[in-house]
Amino acid sequence: MILGHKPLFVVFREGRIKTDVYLNRTVFYQKRDFSAQKIKDLTLSLTTARANMSWLIKNLKAIYRLKKIPVSNEIKELNEYRIYTLRLNDSISFFLPPRHIRLRKTDPAVFRLALNVAQGPANETVYVGDAEMFTQVASEGGIKIIYQQYNLCLM
Repeated sequence: MILGHKPLFVVFREGRIKTDVYLNRTVFYQKRDFSAQKIKDLTLSLTTARANMSWLIKNLKAIYRLKKIPVSNEIKELNEYRIYTLRLNDSISFFLPPRHIRLRKTDPAVFRLALNVAQGPANETVYVGDAEMFTQVASEGGIKIIYQQYNLCLM
């Protein structure tokens, strides 16, 4: 069955279909010279901690006693892999994965939800991000931003 990327993208990102189903319907509807596992392995192998961001995330909580809630657009498998591999549970207060909340960072409602979970006002909240569009959405909701552009942005 060929459905293509666009119709499946939202349900895939929200975790309503598994990676294998998504790849079978968008890439492997015909024979390829590579496997789905090769794609998954490559994607996971690109997971690295950015030194300056890792330092900031780990130390904000310790120094300032802040709650930290990552707002992620990542797919389920990648998000879980990064949480485990980068030991994010050690420094993150709460997670808001898109597969559970059905919101994306382009929607101001995701930032309102994060504020509600953290139980803090927008003017005492900081969004740290590397995508200008997302920092703009956060700032329009009264959240302070730290914007750091990176040369390589992974998923």
